[in-house]
Amino acid sequence: MKGKQKTLKTREKMSEAMVIRFQNGKNTGYGKQGNFFSKKNNKKLHYRSSYELVAYQILEQMSKVQTYEVEPFGIPYQYKGEYHTTIPDLLITYTDGVKELIEVKPCWKLEDDQEQTKLNVMKFYSRRRGMDFSVWTEKELRLN
Repeated sequence: MKGKQKTLKTREKMSEAMVIRFQNGKNTGYGKQGNFFSKKNNKKLHYRSSYELVAYQILEQMSKVQTYEVEPFGIPYQYKGEYHTTIPDLLITYTDGVKELIEVKPCWKLEDDQEQTKLNVMKFYSRRRGMDFSVWTEKELRLN
């Protein structure tokens, strides 16, 4: 989506959703963005949330992780009659050759119907390609 123009309707929806999240006391997840240097990948990786930064740090410490890719590809899906694309956060390649697709999300976001649709699409995509699939929340990231 980077560099793509969003319609006025889309921008208004995003703004309304952000206001509702703030009113409900929920973190938007966008408070921390930046770059992280990965020794395993020998390059800078961009993170879009503090959760993603913690995930990168964990992966760097895991000896069974050979490499990992950030936002490796898009997966098309349909929600309420409209076509969209979801982009998984991570694709991990373990030293034994196993691949795992990871989505990093705060628990509160998992309540959203469209998020559930995206997660189901990622899970189906992974299984069809012989990959594992996981969602990492505060629990998996040990943030609680």
